[in-house]
Amino acid sequence: MKTIRSNKKGFGIHSPFVYDLVTNVLFVKTEISGFEEIEKLNLGRKVNKRYKKLLRLINYFLPEKIYVDSFPDDAELSILKKRFCFVFEEIKLGFPGTTNLITENHKAFYLLEELPDIDFNEIQSGYWFIKNKSDKKEIKFKILPIMEKKRGIILIEFNYDAFIIFDKKFPSQHYVIK
Repeated sequence: MKTIRSNKKGFGIHSPFVYDLVTNVLFVKTEISGFEEIEKLNLGRKVNKRYKKLLRLINYFLPEKIYVDSFPDDAELSILKKRFCFVFEEIKLGFPGTTNLITENHKAFYLLEELPDIDFNEIQSGYWFIKNKSDKKEIKFKILPIMEKKRGIILIEFNYDAFIIFDKKFPSQHYVIK
């Protein structure tokens, strides 16, 4: 499996699903409901972009439940809760009892501060948005080796964040979007 480096226009992406996700969801120019509230918070350009991406992803995948691991502060979480009528639940991945939670919720969306210390081999499906991928080595050592052996992991890295899709119907793919 090789890493594909692309721009926001999808250059070099051969997967129709990922191409559509990058060009028509993540980096589309049109705004959706909730963007104006994000702008009012004055969180800075980088954070505004992150939350706009996040709103687009949640709007696209329409998960059954959203799990939050100390991700947004109260103001940011309130925007997400207002915009989406999903069930938000706080979770601490890596603590006892959370393994079943991540392996049984097939359409769950996880908003994470950092990549948790768990066994990624057990995850069958779900969507993971990791804010501030602080250390690229962490992703390299935790996710990429599993992607080499296991089908069904799509890793999309942005400048500061990462989005991981666990779905067996896809071959494992790794994209870096600049």
